[in-house]
Amino acid sequence: MTTQKMVTIMPATGNKKSWAVQGNISAIFNEIPFRIQHTYSPKFDVAKGRFVLKDMSDDRLQEIVTALSLTDDRGNVITKANVYNKRDAFFNHKLVRATLTRSAKMLDLSTPLQELHFAILGTYSILAQSKSEITSQTKWYIDDQEKETTKVINKAAKSKQVLDLYNKLTARQKRYVLLAISAQYPKLVTTRITKETGTDLVEALLFQLATDVSANSSLRGQSSADVFIEIASLKPEDLAIKSMIGRAISEGVIRKRGDKYFYKDEELAFDYATLLSLLKSPEKQATYEAIDRELSIIEKAS
Repeated sequence: MTTQKMVTIMPATGNKKSWAVQGNISAIFNEIPFRIQHTYSPKFDVAKGRFVLKDMSDDRLQEIVTALSLTDDRGNVITKANVYNKRDAFFNHKLVRATLTRSAKMLDLSTPLQELHFAILGTYSILAQSKSEITSQTKWYIDDQEKETTKVINKAAKSKQVLDLYNKLTARQKRYVLLAISAQYPKLVTTRITKETGTDLVEALLFQLATDVSANSSLRGQSSADVFIEIASLKPEDLAIKSMIGRAISEGVIRKRGDKYFYKDEELAFDYATLLSLLKSPEKQATYEAIDRELSIIEKAS
């Protein structure tokens, strides 16, 4: 017996920007988009050269094709879907198109057609995967209370982990963690951290960064809290070299031009990962020591 899995899709009625009617004469026209039926056909990704479905394998798609037994324009039963053919009879069948209106819509994912509709809708930016992921483009969102509850619990657990880790760090370690982050993730630390930067500012900047558990698009879905946990959990020797790179960049010992890194007149590396690997290698031990000596002189200077 198939287990029933219900999903509720809710209209993001509070997202006025997404639902606005351009050039409307009267506020009454704001209701127009809610009264009509919105139809979404399977999306053909030109770059990939195929139809795309969210979280559905080609094997599962073929099982659904068989289960639905739709007929083409000539009355023949469609037995296979060709994901690479933009004019494929199955993908262009009217029953395959998914529809949404202002009203909440429940989909039973144990039903092949509704499972397919859900996979089609998931490829459009108008559908947010949860209420917390609503953007300016969102018209509907998936109301999954279990998923939302899990997210809240996970965020709380991550916040606790961050605070525990942060409070265990000494003032010097906090500075080194922030410097390491500034080198590896420069977009997260826009303030230049030098020997003159006070401890209060360093700790404030790191705390602000560490406690942000929201997903960051520049981090491919990770949060700055994830980055803090990653760096603060490094082995002492790994944190030392990453923080040294951060110090060297901030103090101008290592210069960065675009993605390239230079020391004196020598181009060290074409990206951060290469620089890190290079300074860890025995072949560049002399360069590592030279940079470290320059930093020591700078830090001892009044």
